[in-house]
Amino acid sequence: MQDRAPLAGFTRDTSLQHVFRPDGIPLAAPGRIAELDALRGIAALGVLLYHFTSIYGRWIGEPYARIPEFRAGYFGVELFFVISGFVIVASARRAASLREFAWSRAARLLPAYWVAVLGTSAVLRLDPLHTLEAPTAAEILVNLTMLQDFLAVRRVDAVYWTLAQELAFYALLLAALRGAARSGLRLEWFCLLWLAAALAVRLSGAALPPPLATATLLHFGQFFIIGICLCVVLLGRPAGVTWLALGWALLMPALGIQPGVPAEEGEHYLPMTLGCAALFWAALRFRPRALSHPALLFLGRISYPLYLLHCSIGWVAMNALRADGLGEAAALLAAILVSLLLATAVHLLVERPAQRGLRALAGHGAAGVPGRGSPGIPGRSAPGVPRRSAPGVPRHGAPDGPGRGVPGASRAARPGNDLPGHVAGAQPVPP
Repeated sequence: MQDRAPLAGFTRDTSLQHVFRPDGIPLAAPGRIAELDALRGIAALGVLLYHFTSIYGRWIGEPYARIPEFRAGYFGVELFFVISGFVIVASARRAASLREFAWSRAARLLPAYWVAVLGTSAVLRLDPLHTLEAPTAAEILVNLTMLQDFLAVRRVDAVYWTLAQELAFYALLLAALRGAARSGLRLEWFCLLWLAAALAVRLSGAALPPPLATATLLHFGQFFIIGICLCVVLLGRPAGVTWLALGWALLMPALGIQPGVPAEEGEHYLPMTLGCAALFWAALRFRPRALSHPALLFLGRISYPLYLLHCSIGWVAMNALRADGLGEAAALLAAILVSLLLATAVHLLVERPAQRGLRALAGHGAAGVPGRGSPGIPGRSAPGVPRRSAPGVPRHGAPDGPGRGVPGASRAARPGNDLPGHVAGAQPVPP
């Protein structure tokens, strides 16, 4: 039978069928993964605090006298990349066609992004203190395409650099999936190919042009690979090549942080990577109740618009408030509140309605593809899809049972409780 589109037939049936167990990731995700929402919320809050307490004093205004810098927050971006690697590989596997995958990503990323570009541009152009250089009309138009980094055009907001990394990851992942389909090799072999190439370039000291370094994920591809490998470890059937790729990716940060970034914590890059991966694995393996706190889940739901809107607008707000004589603590809290309110408004008034409308237009409805709740966060499940479980098997923190530490006990239902695969109680498959 002829494939419907380039993505059909190899993301679902060929390249990953020997990576994931048959019941490891159901084609319709059984629900949001609360722990991923929580991790995204933690990452977004960490990045916000890093920009407000550390970068602000270096780039924008006077450093705070009594507020410590939250420097560890810079690693929130790398955590975002790990989450994306974990979820997007499963999302691509479930896509029936390249068009469906591309439309799903566009429906998730673009509406809030367009609002952020236009809103941030308006704030910068109207800012009487000229906190940051306002974008030109041409720069705004290019930024609306999300291709500014590849075209060497100035970003409207400094944080948009991560979106170029995401787009590059999508392209490289789809190419790797096609290669896996045609060769019969596991996806992890193509991860190793990237790791070898990146290691050779970085050890050679070659300086790639920024657009090329971005397109090849030279400095950040290892974090997406960590997510991919953890997806296989937690939801699939890992092989020796899985552990090799995971270990190699975990050690790549020993080469140091990307040259030229403002973070001063490059010497901690490797331990931060190992700690991030351990946190991610533990969160999905043991699923602590603390990660289902409503505040963390709320932050996870608004994490994408919060990330897009907080930086430049928050700096403008803090500059204006401090110029008017407000104390540094009050100005910081006000900027955080403004960021949260804007993100919540965009989530409720733009993200959710736009996603529903665009997916209905595309005929996707409730397709239940992971990542539709947020970049790197699984979406809602299709109605009527049964959860595969092993009833009556005690959990005790193990992957194959419904209880929580009490033999035979049923775990109370709560939003986002249904984690796909053997992490959430799928039928165990003998190795």
